[in-house]
Amino acid sequence: MEEKDSFELTYEESNFLKNEYPGDVNPYHIKPILNTIGCFFGLTLVFGVLNASGALEPLLHSELSLERIQREIHEKYDIDIGTKEISTVNISWIFSLNLFFLLGAGILGGCKIDRSGTKELTLFGGVLAIISFFGFSKCGSSYTINDNMSSYKISGMEYLHVKEAKLVNFIITYGIFGISQGLLMTCCFSSVSKWYSRLLATYSAIISFGGSLGGILFPIMIRRTYSSLGFENSMLIYSGIITFLSIACFVLMNDNFDKEEQENRNDGFKDLLRVYMKETINLKYFLDHKFLIISIGLSCGEVGTSIIATYLTSYCLKKGYTQKESYNFITVMNCFGIVGRSYGFIADRYIGSFQMIIMCMFAASLSTFIFLMALGKHHYGMYLYCIIYGSSISGFLSLCPTALNKIWQGNDFGKRFSTMYLFAAISTFPIIEIGGLIIGNQKSSIRYQYFWLFSSFILLVGAICYGYLRMRVKGFKMIKY
Repeated sequence: MEEKDSFELTYEESNFLKNEYPGDVNPYHIKPILNTIGCFFGLTLVFGVLNASGALEPLLHSELSLERIQREIHEKYDIDIGTKEISTVNISWIFSLNLFFLLGAGILGGCKIDRSGTKELTLFGGVLAIISFFGFSKCGSSYTINDNMSSYKISGMEYLHVKEAKLVNFIITYGIFGISQGLLMTCCFSSVSKWYSRLLATYSAIISFGGSLGGILFPIMIRRTYSSLGFENSMLIYSGIITFLSIACFVLMNDNFDKEEQENRNDGFKDLLRVYMKETINLKYFLDHKFLIISIGLSCGEVGTSIIATYLTSYCLKKGYTQKESYNFITVMNCFGIVGRSYGFIADRYIGSFQMIIMCMFAASLSTFIFLMALGKHHYGMYLYCIIYGSSISGFLSLCPTALNKIWQGNDFGKRFSTMYLFAAISTFPIIEIGGLIIGNQKSSIRYQYFWLFSSFILLVGAICYGYLRMRVKGFKMIKY
């Protein structure tokens, strides 16, 4: 009897992975759990750094304008080296290119993921993230003292030499880091979709929780280390964290691709090259108007939230809040982002992904319009905004991939997902640059009001797009979808 039970357990275990979505059959099996943890670490790197961009923007402005080293040199040597005027538009190029590559780089791996899984691409993305961010840490302003003559003499034969930060260095290194983020994002969402279908919204929300956690911890780490250690050492610590997250993601991720490996085993190099050249970018998807609408909706959600995250800290400083208070607002926003991740569970059990996305995106648009336009100068207004907006954006951003899976199910999820994000990437440049032009040199409060109106409108368009799709597919019936 014991031998029979042992045989049956072995048989059941061997057939677990043969299910189309094994995680739906047994969510507590060790393999889908480890894969979920690996994807969690991967998205902590991707969205955690993205959510902390608001904390990074003032630092980059300080490095490019020489404000930090001007302050240090004046305190130590009583020498005034002067500062440089840096436009918000110039700073916006760093983040717009990063976001472009983050959203668009997945197109490079979508076809490969659909044919051979995510493991190799996760390794490449992780290595690229580590190298690029270590390079980013070396791009700040600095100064040295030696006996070579310069304009700044300290004493005797000692002269001070200033190395100015270059905008192009930040753009290149942070842009390459965006490529790694895009690859890892596509790998993580594609990997979890191989394990779950019925529970996909829940587990997409769980792995996206890392973005909120990173958005809480990273700004605090940046603020404390930058003020005491300077730009380079602060970013080296950041690089160490990114290294850990990259390794953990690669080691733990297991995308359940064994059952499809046989299909590709007999393909020759020429066959593979032909398929990748033909299917990596599939613009025919856009001939389906539903795919075009969902791509527009995703673009508005991703880019709209990114420009708000980028400029919120600068807005708070302009309104007279201290730097600590500005970082506190970001922390509160990401803390309530954790609440927003639970909306995936509510969507799975009660109201459906589309309804939840529409509600959250509309709430984010309305709160931006009301609180930042009218109540931004009041502490209570800012905290209320961070609570409502933070929970709303986390809700719809974690559910966007599940909305795609609701309409199109099949083995081409990776290609559709990456093509949709390519569209969002292309929309990054005009939206972020328009936002930078509206704000200008960060000296006018009324310009920020126009910017928040613009941001609110972008999010509203996204909500309308998802509402239209919900109506087209299910009509006005009050059912879960």
